[in-house]
Amino acid sequence: MMKICYDKKTAWEKEQIYSMYQSIFQDPEEFTDYYFQYMYPKNKVLKLIKEDRLASMIHLNPYTLIWNGEELPVSYIVAVATLNCYRRQGMMAALLKKALRDMRDQGELFTYLIPADEAYYRPFDFSFIMDWEEGAEEIPERMQVSPEETEVYSEEDRNSMYQICRISPAMYKEAAVYLNQVREKYFSLWIKADEEYVRQQDAEMKSENGGLYLIVKESEPEGFFACTMGENSLSCTNLWIPEKMTAKKLRSLLYQTFGKKELEYCLPGTACRKKDLKTKAVPKIMARIVNLFGILEKMRGRQKLSINLLVEDRFLPENEGCFTWELGPEKSRILCCEKEPEWKIGIGSLTELLFGYGCREEKLKEAPDRVKAFFEALEPLKDISITEQV
Repeated sequence: MMKICYDKKTAWEKEQIYSMYQSIFQDPEEFTDYYFQYMYPKNKVLKLIKEDRLASMIHLNPYTLIWNGEELPVSYIVAVATLNCYRRQGMMAALLKKALRDMRDQGELFTYLIPADEAYYRPFDFSFIMDWEEGAEEIPERMQVSPEETEVYSEEDRNSMYQICRISPAMYKEAAVYLNQVREKYFSLWIKADEEYVRQQDAEMKSENGGLYLIVKESEPEGFFACTMGENSLSCTNLWIPEKMTAKKLRSLLYQTFGKKELEYCLPGTACRKKDLKTKAVPKIMARIVNLFGILEKMRGRQKLSINLLVEDRFLPENEGCFTWELGPEKSRILCCEKEPEWKIGIGSLTELLFGYGCREEKLKEAPDRVKAFFEALEPLKDISITEQV
């Protein structure tokens, strides 16, 4: 007999969930302790119990999404796990279906995750919506720099106005203000920062021998990164580089602060790509719409157009059906449709169009001309910044 329920945060349940988490993910103990101190108390864990034993679980970590100035709740799916002896029995599918329905009932528009294997989530209509811009290189010692780059470590460079400053608890509020300001400048969809958010991110980095840093010029923050460190490695995520700073200058500052390291970095979104920093786009964030009509009503277009659309959704019947979508610069409306649909599309494919992911022309190549014109007028949510690891 199987039972699906949310944990009630009792000490006994925490012990069970902690033990299962560690047996499957085998994270360093310092990181797991961080997770269960900061994330577990405020998240939801959906559990499947079989034979009085925790057999499978999904963690739903809460964040606040900013969409064109409006705050919306969103759940980040992590720690998706099933014990080996219970795998391939449909347990995770049952948990996912339950979680998606509950998120819809609680007013969320979509959920997202970072897949270990995208093939598992595509059957549930998860689609990629965001790449991470990632790169790797070595921060060289001065003596190893090629002659044409020796100016990177010149005295003028060492005495420049830019400095890297470790963020202390007294600076959490300042860091949150900075992150919100730069995210709002570059993105239409992003995760809100506040003091608790920065405190949590700092604790996560500290669990891996790192921390949070501001890049400061004349006492004003102009850049930011979170980092973890190994003996010979430095991994910088959510890397905001000052607009006028070159990649050489960044390497110089990192060398002066951390010494010679194998460097990995990840930018907060494609809008922050720098031409002189070698990065590649890596598909990272997958999303699943749980309230289709709620999302469609928030979309905007460059002109007033309408289409009759048939959307298929095998797991959330509330999203499925034929409707008229009226799109405009000021608002969108969703109306019941009694006419024949002009186009039929699955909700996973529609997600990619709404978020502007991939090649729109390829996705629309078999669509009628009216449908192509409609989606060409749509302003997709392609400027996205989701950078959190857990």
